Amino acid sequence: MESIDNLIKKKFIKPKENIFIKIDIEGYEFYALQGLIKTINNYNVTILFEFSKKILQNHSNLEKELFKFLNDNNLRIYNLKFIEQKVKDLFLEINKLNKEHEVLGNFILCKALDI
Repeated sequence: MESIDNLIKKKFIKPKENIFIKIDIEGYEFYALQGLIKTINNYNVTILFEFSKKILQNHSNLEKELFKFLNDNNLRIYNLKFIEQKVKDLFLEINKLNKEHEVLGNFILCKALDI
């Protein structure tokens, strides 16, 4: 597997100014985000990702790491109505889901919006 950062560096991908990425990789979304740091910081990137219980199973300290990742890269999470979501609240909500529900929903990750 290659990160998008590496694919751009190797010129397999030649991005434009604006990039839209959809990530749905069964709980490994945070690993994918970590492979996008250079891309996120060098381009106008909007990422649509799924927040599910599987992501919690694949990371031991995800809440803290995700909060740091967002702050370090000046990123925000929004719901599909473009309302900003706090990391703490996402984790509270996903932990409230009953056994039949695995997915909290899809969310948008991008630089802070001036709404």
